[in-house]
Amino acid sequence: MKKLLLIVLFSFFHQVLFSQDIRIYHGEISESVFLKQNDKLENSSRESVKITRGVNGIVTIHILNPNPFFYNYEIKTEDVDIKDDYSDQFAELVKLINALPDVSNLLANSIPVPAAVGGGPSSFDIYKTYLVLLNTDLTNAKSFIEASDRPETVEEALKRVSNNAGYGFRAAVAKIQQNLPSVKGRFNSKSLEKDLNDILEQAVSDGTFDASLTLGGDATLIALFKSAFLGLNNQLATAVKEILKVTEKDRIIRFTVPVKDNKQTNVKLIITKINAEANTVRELLNEEVAAILPLYVRKRFEIVPVVNLVFQANRQKFSIENNLVRSVSDDDAKFNIGAMALMNFASFGEFKEYGVGFGIGYSIQPNGKASSFFAIPSLSYKDIVRFGFGFGYNLSPVGLTNGAKVDAPLPPNISNIEDVIDYQRKPAVVFTIAIAGIKL
Repeated sequence: MKKLLLIVLFSFFHQVLFSQDIRIYHGEISESVFLKQNDKLENSSRESVKITRGVNGIVTIHILNPNPFFYNYEIKTEDVDIKDDYSDQFAELVKLINALPDVSNLLANSIPVPAAVGGGPSSFDIYKTYLVLLNTDLTNAKSFIEASDRPETVEEALKRVSNNAGYGFRAAVAKIQQNLPSVKGRFNSKSLEKDLNDILEQAVSDGTFDASLTLGGDATLIALFKSAFLGLNNQLATAVKEILKVTEKDRIIRFTVPVKDNKQTNVKLIITKINAEANTVRELLNEEVAAILPLYVRKRFEIVPVVNLVFQANRQKFSIENNLVRSVSDDDAKFNIGAMALMNFASFGEFKEYGVGFGIGYSIQPNGKASSFFAIPSLSYKDIVRFGFGFGYNLSPVGLTNGAKVDAPLPPNISNIEDVIDYQRKPAVVFTIAIAGIKL
């Protein structure tokens, strides 16, 4: 059971870590396609992909079948340039391969030495043979790299399998690893430079190096020529080492773009040739591949100023007319302002721009004594506007005190009708509009 749990957890985190929000197939002219996560091939297109994600999240963009032997891959956003870490390294590698000397021509200028006793090849002949074989390995590796410019099919890129014809970076890596020998002195030997140096040293020790190059036993010339061949060994081994370093890289280039608060990030993919003069076949791109929109973030708790309309039945309005106290029914909605403590408990919409909350507030009528306590569920759009409709208790006139009566003058000791109005709290319906408030 414990083992099963570990497998499930590993699968979950593997999915999280390697999820691909956008998958891009880099094909020949006009054949590149963009796929959203979990999209099937038949739904592929060249349209920019819209992605919504929580603030501080990460959007991943994967080039399924890059070929960094020939192309630079770069992502540009509105204010951030994110460049593939290995593109410069690959560019230098291509230059290194193209700059390698022609070992066959180089060795043709050396004077052949007579066969050793017994008719076998001399030590220097053996050394030259290893150089020729290694040169052949490098030529084959270069042909694998050149063939890889032709992309594998979309299906092969999605399934991450090699192309049988040698197309694609993945196939080139497989051929370099599997088709080139790993025995002493050959391409995939773990100690290639040491192998070559040991074979050369044997030829120097038994004199066949001196005899082949007709150096006449001059120690200075022998040391000078030996140093030159050691340099050649190093040059060849370095080229092999750099090629093998490339084969260890991931077969998929992964870019990450952060999601930013209150900002749409437009992401552009730029694919250029490493060597501008190279005659390549794949498509060069400079276009938008994604628009990343952040989910709206709202505080769980807020205090916001509000404007209320209070509806209340059986309310009276008192006034003085012709020195007499008058009373009329007052069922009109009353306007007041106040503040509400709000808890947002749910968000919805494509960008979580709509929110549902519940608030408790207090408000007071301008230039009056009426005030309200209320509890209201609310619906908001971002932090721009918020509507609520609920219930509460509103302080309102219900009668007269201090001996005052309707249709009679005010008592002699009273000069302001407000001094004799009796206020009580009564149930009310409240419609509220919240304006942009102060977040806690």
